[in-house]
Amino acid sequence: MPDSAFLRRRDKREAASDLKNVCIKDHSSELVRSVLDDIFQPNNDINNLDYLEWIRLLISGGLSFDEFVSEVRAYDNSNVCGLVWTAKYVAYRCRTCGISPCMSLCADCFVHGNHVGHDYNMFRSQAGGACDCGDENVMRREGFCHRHGQHRAPAPPAPSELLCVAQVMMPRMVVRLVQYLRALCRSVERGTFRVELVEHEHAFLDLMNELSRMGDPMRQLLNEVLVSADVYQQCLRGEEAGSPDADRAQQALRSLPSLRGERVRGVLPEECTNVVDELLVWTVKYEFPERLVTFLLNLLPCDAFKECFARSFVRFYGSMALSVSGSLSPEELANRVVHMSVQLFSNSTLACLLVTELPLLTVMAHSLLNMVEDAKRSCDLRVCAEVPPDNLNAVVDCGHQVMRKHCYWPVASDLINLLTHRDVALRFLQDRRLLLDWLDLVSAFQGMNTNTRQLDAHVEIEPDTYYAAFSAELECCASPMWSLLQHLRDESTAELTLSVVGALRDALLDWMISIGLRADGQTRSLSPLQCSFHLPLHRYLAMFVSNGLRRQGLSLDALFAWSEQDALQLVQAPLRIQASLYEIQANLWVRNGLQMKGQAMTYVQCHFCSSMLDADLFLLQLCAARLPPDVLVGQVLDAFHVREWLSPRGGACSPLVDEARASTLLEGALFLLVQLVTLKLHLGLSERDVARSEMVALLAVADRTHSQLVEHIPDRCSVIPPSVDYDQLVHEVARFQQPALAGDVLREGVYVPLDVLWQEHFDPVWVQLRAIRAREMQDALDRFSEWARRSRTHSKALWPPFRRTASVPDELRPLLACSSMHALVLCVLHKVVKGEATEMAAALAVFLLDTALSHAAEGHDDDATALDAVPEHELQRCFPSGRILPNLATHVRSLHVGDHVWPWGEGVIPLLVQLHARLGQPYSPTARMPSACRIGDGVFFIRQVLDHACALSRACRAAAQQAVERLSLETRPDADTRRRRARARQEKLLAQMAAQQRSFLQSNQTGSDAASAHDTPLPAQCVICGAGTDRTLAALALLQLSTVQCHRTPDALRRQMDAAAPPLFVDHVRTTREGLPAPMRVLAPQCTGVLAMSCGHRLHLDCAANYKSTTPRDHELVGVEFRCPLCRCLANALLPELAPTPSAEHADLSSPADDSPSLDDALADAVAVMTRMLLESGRSVGQARSDAMIAALDVTLRLGDPKRPVVPILIACFGHVLRLEHVLDCALPLLRGEDPAHALAVDPVRTALAAVVCRASLRQGRPLERVLRRASLLSAVQRQRPFENNLLSVDDDMLIRLGDQLGVHLEDSYPLDQDDRRCLAAWTQATSASPPQTVWGLPRLLQLPNSYDVIFQRFRLFPCNSCRRSNERQAVCLVCGDHFCIQSGCAESEARGNGAIHLIQCGGDTGVFLLVDSSEVMVFAGPRVCVWGSIYLDEFGEEDKNLKRGKPLFLCTPRYEALERHWRHGTLHTLQARWVLHGSRI
Repeated sequence: MPDSAFLRRRDKREAASDLKNVCIKDHSSELVRSVLDDIFQPNNDINNLDYLEWIRLLISGGLSFDEFVSEVRAYDNSNVCGLVWTAKYVAYRCRTCGISPCMSLCADCFVHGNHVGHDYNMFRSQAGGACDCGDENVMRREGFCHRHGQHRAPAPPAPSELLCVAQVMMPRMVVRLVQYLRALCRSVERGTFRVELVEHEHAFLDLMNELSRMGDPMRQLLNEVLVSADVYQQCLRGEEAGSPDADRAQQALRSLPSLRGERVRGVLPEECTNVVDELLVWTVKYEFPERLVTFLLNLLPCDAFKECFARSFVRFYGSMALSVSGSLSPEELANRVVHMSVQLFSNSTLACLLVTELPLLTVMAHSLLNMVEDAKRSCDLRVCAEVPPDNLNAVVDCGHQVMRKHCYWPVASDLINLLTHRDVALRFLQDRRLLLDWLDLVSAFQGMNTNTRQLDAHVEIEPDTYYAAFSAELECCASPMWSLLQHLRDESTAELTLSVVGALRDALLDWMISIGLRADGQTRSLSPLQCSFHLPLHRYLAMFVSNGLRRQGLSLDALFAWSEQDALQLVQAPLRIQASLYEIQANLWVRNGLQMKGQAMTYVQCHFCSSMLDADLFLLQLCAARLPPDVLVGQVLDAFHVREWLSPRGGACSPLVDEARASTLLEGALFLLVQLVTLKLHLGLSERDVARSEMVALLAVADRTHSQLVEHIPDRCSVIPPSVDYDQLVHEVARFQQPALAGDVLREGVYVPLDVLWQEHFDPVWVQLRAIRAREMQDALDRFSEWARRSRTHSKALWPPFRRTASVPDELRPLLACSSMHALVLCVLHKVVKGEATEMAAALAVFLLDTALSHAAEGHDDDATALDAVPEHELQRCFPSGRILPNLATHVRSLHVGDHVWPWGEGVIPLLVQLHARLGQPYSPTARMPSACRIGDGVFFIRQVLDHACALSRACRAAAQQAVERLSLETRPDADTRRRRARARQEKLLAQMAAQQRSFLQSNQTGSDAASAHDTPLPAQCVICGAGTDRTLAALALLQLSTVQCHRTPDALRRQMDAAAPPLFVDHVRTTREGLPAPMRVLAPQCTGVLAMSCGHRLHLDCAANYKSTTPRDHELVGVEFRCPLCRCLANALLPELAPTPSAEHADLSSPADDSPSLDDALADAVAVMTRMLLESGRSVGQARSDAMIAALDVTLRLGDPKRPVVPILIACFGHVLRLEHVLDCALPLLRGEDPAHALAVDPVRTALAAVVCRASLRQGRPLERVLRRASLLSAVQRQRPFENNLLSVDDDMLIRLGDQLGVHLEDSYPLDQDDRRCLAAWTQATSASPPQTVWGLPRLLQLPNSYDVIFQRFRLFPCNSCRRSNERQAVCLVCGDHFCIQSGCAESEARGNGAIHLIQCGGDTGVFLLVDSSEVMVFAGPRVCVWGSIYLDEFGEEDKNLKRGKPLFLCTPRYEALERHWRHGTLHTLQARWVLHGSRI
């Protein structure tokens, strides 16, 4: 029998095969033990690649490792995919198929599953995860792919000989892994530390991960070893009793942080019982190394291992939670903890098992309590008292690391995940002790982050912790609350609701005592200078009461049996928040900094308002049902500081409020009262009606995209899925407007309100409830008024159309029938009539009256009364009773002020009559019931209230008649005054008509003059001085490199490319382009040309010089760039133009040319700019100069009137070229047709002819000027006149014959050498030849697939052409189809990034790249770059920047065509976007 050394000397594959044969016969033989002892010696380097390759061969039993893996996976019987991924992996989530909100699918399972028409999205994982395909506890079987789930065809069992070596080696490999982890422990001191395995230290763990991914047969082998207590005792504890590392695991276990508290004592095990326990010890100790976490998660598809691992995970859960708060990188550690826990707690069966048999819920609650205890501080809330009592309440400090770094997040997330299972949630509520522990935790957030208003100096340092406070309340308090409430849905759980409400009452009473709000039997109020937005106990009470009323059939008396005194104490804190919102809006908190506005906006934000604002308002409604209405109204007025200001005799404001801001606070108080009376969010409104109201409020403020409508509808922490079809609902109130291009501005598809929205559903109260900013309410009212004018419904200044409520709850009706409310309306109307309050206050007061009249109690009609000496600030004594009709007819004649009586003499009806007359016209009393219409101005609504009161009461009708008569006597003008006013109105009307007639006549005359002068071109003039052609004018031009014309494609090839299958579009483009002739391939740098663009404006050369020298340099300009003085367009050159001569066609060729130095210098600058650009593209010096001259020649010939002389331009251009033979060298290839797609688009005939004449002229020593004059005329022949065939014979007299054809006499001929004759022969052939057979199409960008998922799946893991690595920052060139990564550090050159390098090779100065990871288009234009937008939109016409929403995207053809048009025309720099300088670093 060969020994182990002999096996290693032989061929490794043969040795592995021999060992397999031995194992098949006797796996416990001496040879097998000898080989294993030799391989797994503790001093062997387990990360040595040769060592690991030897292990792979032994496990494979003579096969290659890849063959072995394929064969083992053929016997995989696992029903669950279980693919594990780490952070930033792109996965899918289907809400249609998901049972748990945490379900996720890998890309392969999603593609192979049936999710057509489902509500799914793609997302980039933050913490990592695993594929749930096949797990019926997490998702429905309809969403499984064909490879997973119970319906798959079972695989046969794996043959024993296939895994015989692995079965023998697995215990040794696991032991070696544990030994390796023990050796990494640097210290056994208390706490955890970070261990990240670098590149060469994780090879053995990678091998273990490969084994765990082989499927069910290999997982079963690993499970037998990992969960076995015998293996752990024999292989790890017994054999290492005397080794230095024998107690290392035990010491590490004792060093882990443990929870404090009697109920969780002993949860953390005292010693490890199996390998799983020890692996978890090192996982926690080393702060969750990624590869170790992945190894454990890969084994979870094995049910036996999953249960064993979950039990150990619960025992170590407290240590994991505390290690997050003590870590130096809590965010990353929290993500890794959730990466593991979500795989365990999303499974309902396993979660119920863990909660039933282990104290998992208690461990979680105490984990949060332990974190909070470390972050507590004294509460700053104070009460109004001469000697405020000490505040005994302790709250969390939002500046502590636990709050600031969100260390609580993994525990809160796991608890929310657990509470989504009904059995777990009910067990949570049934455990009275656990419930009290939880309320202790919630109390720690009660009153946190208290703000104290600054009255003198501005706060020096604004705190930035307020958002941490909102996040903490939402995640630790609100989200678990909603998770619990979703299971209390019928009468069977009513007792649990009553139990929770009782516990909440006790907790709230204790809290009010602790802050001094309730002491010595007295009720105090909170300080008016303080505010805390955080009252989770109040909100728990409100939401559990609401749930019991709506869903469980409980009565209000059973749920809210609070005494009047207790309710008065309970109302203080939420009422203080509502007042603070309007104080912030009135800038009373301005000295506290912008963070106060941030808190107010966050409080109303859609993600928080359901858990905060709505709950607070409902609690106020509950308290209003328990408090006397006069007391509640008084509390509201005191909270908003307007009681003194409302005094009819103009009393002073509160010391805390100045008079200028009192009107804003009055509006806030009235809005709050209206909301308390009419808001039915928790008083019977169906979920569909609530969703419609939310949509209407959003659409009233602005047109919205589909995602804005869905995402901005307040949710319940994404725990309770909506039961309303939002798509169907939105079509009832809005119409979809397709995405469009407004010029260069990209517009997404939006929903626009229908008429029915404004007519029937628009409610300003709901808009104000959801208005994050004060201007949103005004925006909604402006849009409503605009609709009314457009639809001719109403053209006057409209009042807000407050909606009547069909029925106010009986418990809230006393608010409408109380003397304090009626007295408040009386004082508000008095302030409005005096001009001290706004029309909005008047509209709210009138609406309160209208609502009170609609719910007025029937009774006998009392006579009008008059009251004297009413106390000034005791509003409830203004009227004798709470009945609305007698109070409307009551006349308050005087007020008792101090020791004297102040005469007043006002009533509600007289004030309404006065306001009616002031707003429009005198009121005429009419007894009629109000109409259902809610669209009108102030006169309309006031008339409706007055008519309604007159119809219900004779006393009101008499009071209205008396008020009208008194007002008419006071304001009736005499007969002369009325006649003067009528005459003035008539004269004003006649003057307006005369002015309109004059304007009409002038416009007609101007139009006829313009029509007569339409054919006369406007003379060119300088945009600075306004002068014409008295001096040389130059056009502003932007010169840039371009290869656009080089990308033209033959029509036949284009049809072939268009027929390509979209999934293979990139490969197909590359294949077809490589088969083209050289000029049609992706062009080399020497094919780059210069493109000139002009805004059309002109400058004198001297004006331009002065402008550039005196204008301050813009930091956004580069090099010689400047901006047009008129339109601010970008330019970098001036191209001169000369005025046309009277007879340009028969000009005297011998006349002297304008050789102005300024003209010469301007052209020299333009040629220099072009030369520099061409040099940067890789040309030689001589070639760059020649090409620049040709470009200047072509551009100047194309600018302006073709009749203008071009001789001076030619002289200047040719004068700056050192070697004229380069002109011929560049022109001949064009002439021969070798490069039909040249980017310069220069007329090859003109260029070649001019070059020949120049060369012949210089060779004969003739004057350059005369030759260039003749050449310029001859070069225009082909464009202007057709040739006769006999004119094209090549001889020395050819130029004379061509001159005669032009009507120009040339005195002598030019002797031509052989090169000249060859050139002219080619010219004649090109002139007389038939058109080429190949038809070239316009330049085009790539043809893209319709679905963006095709691009994303192809390129997201595609290796970069430069670094050969796959990464997220992939870009695809839409011109040539090449791809590369644009992240820093990838490019081979340090000076240029991959994008800049490709730009030079493919596009010159312009380029269009598609960013794969964001679906956006990056546009390059010269030295600038911008992210223009996305050419892929979802089904609702929206962009998905950075793929945050992950919805399916489809190609938007109009956008892509617009982008292609700009690229083709060279106008990319005019796109409306935020341009920045890229510095060649992208």
